Amino acid sequence: MVRSKEEINSFKLQWYHKNKERLGERLRARAREYYHKNKDLCQIKIKIWREKNRARLLAYSAEQYRANRSKKIAYSRLYYSKNKEKINHLHREWLKENAEHIRRYGKEYRASNRSVVNTRKRGWASKNPDKIRLMGKKQYEKNKDKYKERSRAYYLANREECLARNKKWRQSDVGRSAFKVKKHNRSKRIRETGKISTKDWLVIRNTSPMCLMCGKFVECEKLTLDHIIPLSKGGTHTIENIQPLCFSCNSRKHARVRDNNESSQKRI
Repeated sequence: MVRSKEEINSFKLQWYHKNKERLGERLRARAREYYHKNKDLCQIKIKIWREKNRARLLAYSAEQYRANRSKKIAYSRLYYSKNKEKINHLHREWLKENAEHIRRYGKEYRASNRSVVNTRKRGWASKNPDKIRLMGKKQYEKNKDKYKERSRAYYLANREECLARNKKWRQSDVGRSAFKVKKHNRSKRIRETGKISTKDWLVIRNTSPMCLMCGKFVECEKLTLDHIIPLSKGGTHTIENIQPLCFSCNSRKHARVRDNNESSQKRI
């Protein structure tokens, strides 16, 4: 009776399972010996087999993970706790070697799953507002000059639009409330940091009717009081920390610290 190839293979498999315990150790020893003698060839064959059976392997791995999820998680945590430095080092090396691939993959994924990514981001942002605020603050401090330059360039290119938007905001309920809070805080800082009488200010203003920033002569009545070191930067409301500026220079200086003597000399 002639048997087909499938029947022979089935018979061999059945025989192996019946004698697995008896032959297992001997077969494993022979397999290890063959592998060590032909390591490169075995690795090539394994790689080819994995590529051919990729879908099957993935399905099997997923099935095994679902069946033994708790055990695998516990083992992974235990292994990571024992080999933390080694794993982190390997992970960093892998990130360096595959940086371009990661960027390209991330870009493709975001482009094809934009709605999912945005929903996930909004959900995370709603749960972590403090983290976002702290991250934004750190990013701004790190690139302060860059952000200021960008804002200035945008303002110069869209001046009318920015002025209209600011005016509309100041007239809104939120804008009026913010102005009241700012005014209250400024008055509080003035009371806490010092006191200047009207007489002292008039003496300083009338001594020389000139703006110390632009160097132009201005009518005494049009000069405004400016703090050399702004109150928001820790300046005091004392005679030593005030100077007379014209309205436009005072507005332009805002809450910055500038060497006005040098700037006036350059302008003159």
